[in-house]
Amino acid sequence: MNFFMENKTMPSGDMSSPWTGFNFRHLLLGMFALLVFANTAAADPNMFLNQTEIDAIKLKVDAGAAPWADAYSTVLDRAAVALTTDLQSVTYQGIVSGSIQWHQDDDHAAAIIMSDSVRTLGLAYAFTGESQYAEKAIDFIRTWSLDSVTRMRPNSPAKAIQIFVTMPSLFYGADLISDYEGWDPAEKAGFQGWTQVIGNIARDNGQGPNNFSNWRTVMLASAGAFLDDQVLLDKAESVWKELVPIQIRDSGSTVAGQMDQEYTRDDGLHYSLFAINAMMQTAEIMDNRGVNLYDYVHEFETNGVPNGNYASLKLALDFITPYAIDPATWNADGYSQDTTIAQRHHMAIYELAYSYFQDQQFLDAINRWERPMYENRIMGITTLTHANTFELAVPSVANGDFDFDDNVDGADFLQWQRSKLSASSLDAWQANFGTLPPEAASTSVPEPAAGLMLLVGCGICAMRRWRAAV
Repeated sequence: MNFFMENKTMPSGDMSSPWTGFNFRHLLLGMFALLVFANTAAADPNMFLNQTEIDAIKLKVDAGAAPWADAYSTVLDRAAVALTTDLQSVTYQGIVSGSIQWHQDDDHAAAIIMSDSVRTLGLAYAFTGESQYAEKAIDFIRTWSLDSVTRMRPNSPAKAIQIFVTMPSLFYGADLISDYEGWDPAEKAGFQGWTQVIGNIARDNGQGPNNFSNWRTVMLASAGAFLDDQVLLDKAESVWKELVPIQIRDSGSTVAGQMDQEYTRDDGLHYSLFAINAMMQTAEIMDNRGVNLYDYVHEFETNGVPNGNYASLKLALDFITPYAIDPATWNADGYSQDTTIAQRHHMAIYELAYSYFQDQQFLDAINRWERPMYENRIMGITTLTHANTFELAVPSVANGDFDFDDNVDGADFLQWQRSKLSASSLDAWQANFGTLPPEAASTSVPEPAAGLMLLVGCGICAMRRWRAAV
C-alpha cells in the first residue's frame, strides 16, 4: 500500500487559529433569523450522525439530562485543549528535506494528535456553532493535507494500519464542520480530492484477514460518507460482510463468536475488541446510509445447503462482553492478555451496542467502565453522540416539535432559540407550524404559512411599541 509524505521544513509561528426570559426584542431577533434562514437548506453531517440527531442531543444537553450533559462538558473541555494544540504535520519531525519515508513512531503520533484534534473541534462546532472550533479544525486540515510545504502526500509508503486508525477521525471532524460557511470552497474541494485519493487506494489495496481489514472498512466507509462516494461505501459493505465468516467463530462452536484472527495473540482480548470496534464503527456509518450491518447474519452451508450455523456481529459481542466486564476471566479461561485492560481499550463500543441492541449486558459493560465513554481512535466521546439513542426524540425534532407536546407552535420556536438548534430544524418548524395532535385537529387554527406570518407581524409590531416606550 502506498502512502507517500511530503517532508520539508516546519513553518515558524502559531497557525492556530441564554435565553432566560421572554421579551419582544428576543422575539424580533428570532423572527429575523427565521426570515434569513427559512429558505436556506443546511448541509447535514452524514457520517456517524446527522443534523437532526445533533439537535435532538442538544435538547437533552439543554435540559441537563444524563448522560449527555456531562459528556458535552467533557467534549468542550477537550476542545479547549485542541484550540491551543500545535498544528501537526509529517514534516515536523526534523526529517531531512526530500525524504519520503513515513516514520512510524513520530508521524503516527502526529497523525493521532491531528486527527483527534480535528474530530474534537468538529464535535464542539457541531454542538455550539462557534466558529473558533471550525477555524482551528481547518488550520489542522490545511497544514496536514493541503499546504504545499507541510502536507502529507496521500499516495506513497506508510504502514496501512496507522493510516486506517487515524484518517477516519480526520474525515469525521471535516464532516462535522462541512456546513461551516467560513471554509473556503477551494480548500474544501482540495481536501475532498485529497480524501478521494486515500479512499481509492484503500479501495484498491486489500489487507490480510485480521483487524487490518476491519479498520480498512472504517477507512472506506468514513471516506465514502464524507465524499458521498457510493463506490467506496459499497466496497466497505462488501469487505465487511466477507470478513464475518472468516473472523467470527460460528454459532455451532463451543466458543461461538470468538474472534479467530485475534484471540491467540499475546494481547488477545485487546485485539479482539480492537477488531470488533472497527466492525461496530463501520456498521454505524453504514446504518446512517440505510445499510443494516448490525443485524447481518452469515449462514454457513454444507454441500451448498444451510447447516443451521451462522456468524454475526451480535454473536461476537455476546462472546466478548463477559470478558470486557471482567477482563481477569480472559486469562482464567486460557487466553492471553499481557497488558492491563482499561476503558480506552475499545469499551466505548458499548454505547453503540446498547443503543442498537438494547441488551442489558451491554449496559452492564458501560456501567463497569463508567461514562463518559471515550473511543480513542475515531469517534471520541461516544456518550455524547451515541448514548441511549432510543431516548432521543428524533422524529419530533424532525417535525419541529422541540418541546415534545405533539404540536408545533411558538413555544417550539422559543425552544429552538434557547437550545441553539440548527437552520434545518428551523426549516422543519416553519414547514409544520400550526400542526396539532389528532384530538385537537378539529379546532380551527391559521394555516401554517398564515400563522407564521402572523407571528412575525406581531413580533415586529410589538418591537415597534417597545422601541417607542424607551
